[in-house]
Parts: sequence; C-alpha cells; structure tokens
Amino acid sequence: MQQAHNKKFPIKVAVVIPSYGFVGGAELFAFELAERIAIQDEFDLHVFAMKFVKSNAPITFHKIPDIHFPRFLKPIAFAWHVDRKIKSFAFDVVHSHERIFNADVFSVHGIPHKIWIRDVRKKSQSLFDKSTSWVEQKGYKSNDVVLLPVSSMVSEKLMECYNMHDKKWNIMHPGIDLKRFASNEATRYLIRSAYGLKDEDTVALFVGMNFEIKQLELIVRATAEANKKWPGQGRLMLLVVGKGNKKQYVRNLGIEKHIIFTGIRNDVESFYAASDFFVMPSLMDTFGMVVLEAMASELPVIVSDKVGAKDIVTDGKSGFIISVNSSPAYLAEVFLNLSSAGKRKLMGEAALATAHSHDWDKKAIELAEIYKNIADKKQDQL
Repeated sequence: MQQAHNKKFPIKVAVVIPSYGFVGGAELFAFELAERIAIQDEFDLHVFAMKFVKSNAPITFHKIPDIHFPRFLKPIAFAWHVDRKIKSFAFDVVHSHERIFNADVFSVHGIPHKIWIRDVRKKSQSLFDKSTSWVEQKGYKSNDVVLLPVSSMVSEKLMECYNMHDKKWNIMHPGIDLKRFASNEATRYLIRSAYGLKDEDTVALFVGMNFEIKQLELIVRATAEANKKWPGQGRLMLLVVGKGNKKQYVRNLGIEKHIIFTGIRNDVESFYAASDFFVMPSLMDTFGMVVLEAMASELPVIVSDKVGAKDIVTDGKSGFIISVNSSPAYLAEVFLNLSSAGKRKLMGEAALATAHSHDWDKKAIELAEIYKNIADKKQDQL
C-alpha cells in the first residue's frame, strides 16, 4: 500500500551526474531512471552535467563547466558550480550520482575514495585524491541525506570510513533492460557459427575492459585446467569480450584454440545469447552490471566475493560466489560443476527470475517513492 503524499505536483527534481547519456555504470543508472521518471506528470526533472546527450524525455539540461587544470581542483570546482546553479532554483529534491556538497539523495556507485586509493590502487594520496575525499565527506555528512549505495559492499565500506549510523540507508541495486538481454536462439546460432563454435561446445563468457582487475588470467588458467578433464564430445571455450593485451593471457598455456577474443562489441547482448555461463572473479567491483546482464540472459554466473553483484547471486542456485583468492584449480572445478547442460538450465532459470525483480521500471517506481517522501517532508516543514 503506497503512502498518501501532501506535495503539490509536479515535484521539481535536480539530477546531478558529470556525464549524462554516455557509457558507464553510474551513467547508465542515472540515465535509465531519469528517463523513466521524467515522463511522469508528477515530476519536473532537471539534469546538471558537464556533458550530456538529449533524448525525447521532457528533461531540462543545465551545463556545468568542465575544469581540467589544475587537476586537483576538478572535484571541488564541479561541486561548487553545481551548488551555485542549484541554489538559483527551488528544487524539491536534489539527487546526485557524484560527489557534491549538498544533496537530498546520493546514489553511491563507488567505495569511499580514500579506501579505493589505499586498498585497491595501493598508493599514497595525491592532491587530487585529497580534494576528492574532502568533497565526498562533506556531501555524505550533510543533514537528512538519503544514501543509496549500489551494493552491500559499498554500504559496508561507507560505514567503515564514515561511521554514519545516523543516516538513512537503502541499498538500490542497478536495474536491467530485460528485453535487450532476453535469450535468443537465432542470435546464439549466428554468433557461434561466426566464431566456429559447435553445438556441443560449452562456452564460458567474460565481459570487461580491465583484464587485470577482473582477473582474466585466473579465468584463462582455470580454462586450461578444466579442459584436461572436460567430459563429453564438446570443448570448453572461453569467449572474451573487451579490450586488453590478449597475448599475455594465452602464452605458455597451450590453449590458444580454446580462447576467442572479440574485442569491444556494441552488440554485447548477442554474446550472452551465444554463451553457457558467465564468469567475473574481480579483485574489486562495486556492483558489476555485466553480472545482471548475464542473469537476464539466463546464464549461471560465477563471481568473486569482491563483486557487489554477489548480493543478487544465490550461491549454488543461480551461480557461484568464490573467494577472490581462488586458485585456477579451484575455479576449474567450478567450471566442471557447470559441464551439465541440465544443471546450467536450472541455474539459468533461477538467474533469470532474479533479473526480473531488477527491471528498470520497478527501480523507477522505487526511486519515485523516495522522491515523494522527501518532498512531503520538506512540505511539512514549511
């Protein structure tokens, strides 16, 4: 049962994102939700960005200057210009997907910057890093802010860094376009034929740009191990969609014929359709949209415990969650566990059921309710 709302419509909403309508996890999140909310008569939606691509949705765009030099001033300059522009309007809700000084809602797409630098990048903080962390802390500490981390891993890191027990929390995982990533037998046949994949072959899929962070070498070595024991007539094949130094991942392993590098593809949904399971044992991914895409394509998924999307994976049912420190031999055994087509089908169906609960339309309804509650509260305070 939905709550009654006191606010007179339309509710005026500011959405802040450095780049709107471009490729990227945060960018996709902001775009998909803003486009759906903008077409509702209850909302008057404005986007504040350094660069943007306009669509047919009724959105008002506001250009934020892009300060390139000196680099350490960039996060401060963005936050300052956003703050200055937003204050010239009377917004009911300010929703930011980037670090700014003040917002009613923060969608938190990454772990705290100083933890990222310390634990992932493993380097000392530069002036840019310090200014980024300063803006971040100032924004998260603002009064009455609603935090929407994209995964439990992000929320845990926020609590570790800032100890914000007094803040409102609501983990909001990204959504998915179910129609785009629906399983397609005709596409499966075309892609597999184009790359010389036989019907009886089992295809493991990797999608990503940063081969090192996403541990492609571990996947390649596991593929080599699993092929020594692979049952049946077909082969275990690894399909790698993305860009990187592929030579270093096949040398001295003798499995060149079992790995296919496609490069960057705009039709990535076709490669999900052509595959049998998905694997991404990343060292760090705050969510990992590709995991949800694979699940929407009815694929069992294998992720590390450092991938935020583990939140939506039921270990042993819709996929497998492995230690980030797993050996190639251990991952090979997980691959072998998926050698049965019948088992993959059952796990794929469970993965698809999970994906259905993450449809972007459902996410937009959830976010619209948050906007209305914030607007109500402000109205009551007048």
